Amino acid sequence: ITKGLLFYYFSSKQELFEFLFHYSVKFLIEAIWSSPDRMPSDLFERYLVVAAIKLKIAAQYPDMYDFVQYAVKDQDNEFKNFFNSDEYLHISEEFRKKLHEGIDLSKFKPDIDTSKALQIIWWVIESFALVKQKEAAELNILRDDEFVNQMMNEVREYLQVLKTAFYKEEFLYDCMEIN
Repeated sequence: ITKGLLFYYFSSKQELFEFLFHYSVKFLIEAIWSSPDRMPSDLFERYLVVAAIKLKIAAQYPDMYDFVQYAVKDQDNEFKNFFNSDEYLHISEEFRKKLHEGIDLSKFKPDIDTSKALQIIWWVIESFALVKQKEAAELNILRDDEFVNQMMNEVREYLQVLKTAFYKEEFLYDCMEIN
């Protein structure tokens, strides 16, 4: 496609970026939620399922996945205003709401503020994902099976620590095995 034809459809790089970002995020979200019956009501098992789906998407659509990850983590670029906009915050909040929809909150210890616990868990997992994606990008190994397996094992370990901190004892059994 020529630059002239590109600007026939988009008036600026910002508009093109926003279109590509929205399209990619919508595609990724639909891929994650295409099988809602696969989503367990246990928070930690759900996070594992979503992590596994994201990794499969990254392998199947590497350019799209890399674009979204780069755009989100490199917010010092010329599109940083988009990431401070209500529109982006809405997209992020809607995904998080959907992720936590139908979660069995009765498994949490009675003295735990579940909304704060959910926020802490979200921060831990998102930070872990950003660190691992950066590591994988630097080594060019995001789609390396060994790296993916190692990363999923680390996710399980972190989730188990969080589960121990937040769940009642009777729900601490380790059944977080997702392929």
